[in-house]
Amino acid sequence: MVASVTDAAQNIGTATQALTVDVPGDHPLAITAISPSTGPVGGGADVLITGTGFTNVTRVKFGHAGNATSFVVVSATQIRAISPPSGTGTGRTLNITVTTPGGTSPVVAADRFTWVVSPAITAISPSTGPVGGGTDVVITGTGLTNATRVKFGHAGNATSFVVVSATQIRAISPPSGTGAGRTLNITVTTPGGTSPVVVADRFSWQ
Repeated sequence: MVASVTDAAQNIGTATQALTVDVPGDHPLAITAISPSTGPVGGGADVLITGTGFTNVTRVKFGHAGNATSFVVVSATQIRAISPPSGTGTGRTLNITVTTPGGTSPVVAADRFTWVVSPAITAISPSTGPVGGGTDVVITGTGLTNATRVKFGHAGNATSFVVVSATQIRAISPPSGTGAGRTLNITVTTPGGTSPVVVADRFSWQ
């Protein structure tokens, strides 16, 4: 900006000042983080994508697995996208990219998403315990790595649990909540999803 300046002696000069204008959306298209960075092989993970330049987004792609099942642009810095199925099973890791009329986000380490196996329970021992809780239950199955929750149906979460391996968890049963005779299903939740309810995961309070 150029302005005319007149001092007390009527001397006329000019002053120059640089202006910086922040134009909305005038930021490079880039992904800086995703959360979670893992999800079930069948798809369906709600992934929060953080970055810049998310204006007029036309596509969110999970590498060769294809486009997001759906996505919502929350703001110029956030997108929520539903992951598609892996297409090739567990262990696949691909880069998420965002496309706008201005181009496609560059591939970076921060945009890598991995499909993991869904958990399943094949046996529990013992399958009964006292109404007050406190039973040490060994849960056997597959895909139990990185378990975030062990739930005894409507009785609630395990009092505590320890992931022994990808095929075993030790969990302490909570109180029944409704007295003796209650039978509920135990489920395990991991980044790959929640284990389906099966006969083998039924626990009874006596």
